[in-house]
Amino acid sequence: MHKVLVAGSSGFIGSRLVRSLVESGVQVRGLSRSTRLTGDWASSVEQVEADISQQESLVDVARGCDTVFHCAGYAHVRSPRDISDSAQHGGITVDGTRFLLSEAERAGVKRFVFLSSVKATGEDSTHCLSEDDSAGFIDGYGSSRREAEHLVLDIGNDAGMHVCNLRPALVYGPGVKGNLLRMIAAIDRGRFPGIPDTGNDRSMIHVDDLVKALMSVVMEPKANGRTYHVTDGRHYSTRQVYEWMCEALGRPRSPFILPECLFRSVGKIGDVGEKLIGRCMSLTSASVSRLLDSACYSNDRLCNDIGFEPRYDLESSLAAMVQAWREGDSG
Repeated sequence: MHKVLVAGSSGFIGSRLVRSLVESGVQVRGLSRSTRLTGDWASSVEQVEADISQQESLVDVARGCDTVFHCAGYAHVRSPRDISDSAQHGGITVDGTRFLLSEAERAGVKRFVFLSSVKATGEDSTHCLSEDDSAGFIDGYGSSRREAEHLVLDIGNDAGMHVCNLRPALVYGPGVKGNLLRMIAAIDRGRFPGIPDTGNDRSMIHVDDLVKALMSVVMEPKANGRTYHVTDGRHYSTRQVYEWMCEALGRPRSPFILPECLFRSVGKIGDVGEKLIGRCMSLTSASVSRLLDSACYSNDRLCNDIGFEPRYDLESSLAAMVQAWREGDSG
């Protein structure tokens, strides 16, 4: 890699990727809608403001680059309204990917990696999914990711580019946002209920291991035209995660464990509340499902094709995550 364009350079994952590239001696052009990168290492990054959903704003954005990492897109879905919005924001994911691919082709880019999501595989609480499995449920967010993946493979192949899609599971690490941050904050404030052990299995990946995967597949010939799950290879139950978080925070576990049926009933009440008042509720059927059900994905293909070996696990990473939370690194 000589010069790299990172779309979504100011995000949690994109900024870590940019930093790793800079530290590896690679020239980086960072693309984001508004937020600027900060820190000593950021001074060497060429920063460009553009909206990937607006094709005219991307003109010449990849000029002089031989590699593109597409990490931009809609990130966190919390409520039914968010799910609807994420479907409407398919323009950001699908059209944005198409526009970025067009600019990459015009600039003669040789390598293009798209950061997708396991949501493109879908969800099935009965077994661990491979990339080729057809899950029973794919929401609007996942559908838009899958459609964008097809564009990457089709357009990239026609243009003679090395292309690859990565589907990370839930990402953790210091500075994390989204569901894990909300769980840490709720436990720290004594507002998280005692959660039952449903024996669920959930896949996750440390942000630095994800960055390692991104930087590996872009140069690996075997990865060309492939789609990969990215996980740390471990399966976590939510009860286990809850206990680890309590320990890392120095907070006692709740002496009361709410039955699973009560959790699900409260979730249904939350669904009704969201529709009536138009605001996000702490517990809905969707959020309860994320807590109690399985979302397991196999990383065998990535490990076999490129020798991927994750270095981190959630339990040993929580101390740094809690420290970042308490120092306000996560906002």
